[in-house]
Amino acid sequence: MLMLQLKRVMWSEMIAKAGKPFTEGQFMKDCMLKVADILCPEKKNMFNNLSLSANTVAERITELSSDIYDQLRGKAGVFTAYSVALDESTDKTDNAQLAIFVRGINEKFEVTEELLSLCPMRCRTTAKDIFQQLADAIERAGLPCNRLVGITTDGAPSMTGKKNGLVALVQRKLEEEHADPAVVLHCIIHQQAPCSKCLKYEHVMSVVLKCINYIRSRSLQHRQFRAFLEEIEATYGDVLYFTEVRWLSRGNVLKRFFELRTEVKRFMEDGRMDVPEFDDPKWVMDLAFLVDITQELNILNLKLQGPGQLITAAYESVKAFSTKLRLWKTQLSAKNLSHFTTCRSLVEEGIAFNGDEYASAVENLLQEFDKRFADFKAHRDTFELFADPFSADVESVPIFLQMELIDLQCNSELKTKFREAQGNADKTAQFLRELPPRFPELSKVFSRVMCLFGSTYLCEKLFSAMNFNKCKFRSRLSDAHLEAVLRVSTVNTIRANVARLCEQKRCQITAIYFRRCFPLQDFITKHHYIEHYPKLIRTFGPLIDVWTMRFEGKHKVFKTIVRRTQNFKNVCLTLAVRHQKMMGFHFSSPSFFKPPVEIQKLKAAMVSSFPDKVQQCLFQMNGQQNTVLVASSVCVDGIKYAPDMIVSVGSCADLPDF
Repeated sequence: MLMLQLKRVMWSEMIAKAGKPFTEGQFMKDCMLKVADILCPEKKNMFNNLSLSANTVAERITELSSDIYDQLRGKAGVFTAYSVALDESTDKTDNAQLAIFVRGINEKFEVTEELLSLCPMRCRTTAKDIFQQLADAIERAGLPCNRLVGITTDGAPSMTGKKNGLVALVQRKLEEEHADPAVVLHCIIHQQAPCSKCLKYEHVMSVVLKCINYIRSRSLQHRQFRAFLEEIEATYGDVLYFTEVRWLSRGNVLKRFFELRTEVKRFMEDGRMDVPEFDDPKWVMDLAFLVDITQELNILNLKLQGPGQLITAAYESVKAFSTKLRLWKTQLSAKNLSHFTTCRSLVEEGIAFNGDEYASAVENLLQEFDKRFADFKAHRDTFELFADPFSADVESVPIFLQMELIDLQCNSELKTKFREAQGNADKTAQFLRELPPRFPELSKVFSRVMCLFGSTYLCEKLFSAMNFNKCKFRSRLSDAHLEAVLRVSTVNTIRANVARLCEQKRCQITAIYFRRCFPLQDFITKHHYIEHYPKLIRTFGPLIDVWTMRFEGKHKVFKTIVRRTQNFKNVCLTLAVRHQKMMGFHFSSPSFFKPPVEIQKLKAAMVSSFPDKVQQCLFQMNGQQNTVLVASSVCVDGIKYAPDMIVSVGSCADLPDF
């Protein structure tokens, strides 16, 4: 039975991670039954007893999410420092969803990076609303406010406003808690991605997009183009659509278009659309340069992505790219195309290359990079200290760190261990974990840097999963189920304890025994509910106290009112008024409230006709009367007593006496 529970939970987890609907559980079960019919017919009943209905799958995914969140709360209590990353987006139903990720570190330098909360925002998404959602999420998780050391946002005005933005509200809250100000960072990817727009090669992009849209926006043209590429055995089978919001789209689209430029030219020349730019060597060279530079920007963007990335590694990647830009500027001025392979291929074909023009474009890109990342540059000394404390200048660090830094740099054993761990996040954490306790201030600085988010990549990844799950076919997915699915599918450092969940779940064996006893009968939902009655009685007492029959009794009344009034403008108001009038009429009736004792069908009987013990009781109560009245049933205070009933009249030795 435990194995059945384990399969049920694991299959539900797979459904969540694959982004499939909850109803896929029943489809998986049907597939397993078909396979069992062929491979192992004797074990078909084992799969048949496995419940994978939509409700069961949803419940298991919710339990997995709750287990992950409970583990996160347990870890949150021992965080020495933590930071948050926030971003907001809208789902398929135009509801704003605020994603909050937390990255915390404990005394052992173990980093936990998980989804803290996915908060639906029904109305406005002002800074105050976002701050309230953040404060509530932090409080629910048991995170101390005074240990918040960093906050990373997408740079939206509601997030970064100096007076009433989210950052300002958070800093104000930390000041009230007498805590150090948090490090505020603008997502490094959101700063890097727009840098390519300063290249100002719109005359290239406009022609590329015009050709792509002409081919792909018309189904006939698109089919003919793909057939043409297949006929000439081209390297690729199609051109790519351009999407502005996708970080890597520009580079991928330009590269594919350049490699298919000859095929596109031949296709367009067949009386479809005149594109004179294909015959302009200068335009083709501009396209080649744009392909080379956007490919390098894509490589940088990929380096900045990924979970668990140290902020120092991300900043070093940006610094390295700036250094590359300076090198490329010098090489382009000298017409050295060692790192521009696409341009070099055109030069080899005899097309002229103007190095100074492209060097100027690289200079503009370099200036754009220098303008941005100001928030990262403000903490450059701290990042460099964390990246290589043994090469840091002692005089440039804060005074309270200088003595400890000198002791650390003079320790050759620690220096050797650090060189072995340098560049690897896990090994760096292991080195810091083994750091002697005589470096408390350095350990505090290192832990603060280690738990900082460099980007909102995790939020963007979650929004992609959200749009995949809550699509037009699943637009009615509730916010609670959406958060549960996304928490299970985007989990990073915590794994749900499936074995413990299975042990806590009492295996439901009613269906199995029912099918054994009644193989020809269907097992319906009410049969399953009976199994829960003992637990409900122990928890709530007699079930008559929690029944809903009074609500059920009102259904017919309300349906009758709606059918007779034919008023659908405000149905709730109509029902409320009519019900109040009806109850007022009943309460005013003298026969509405029943008497405490009701007797049905009285008839006379001789006392001598009763057993001896009953006769003795009757004589003690009524004297020597020879006749008594006998009722078919008696209702006392709402409890009905009738013949052949077993009534508890007391208890003896903690057991009922009937």
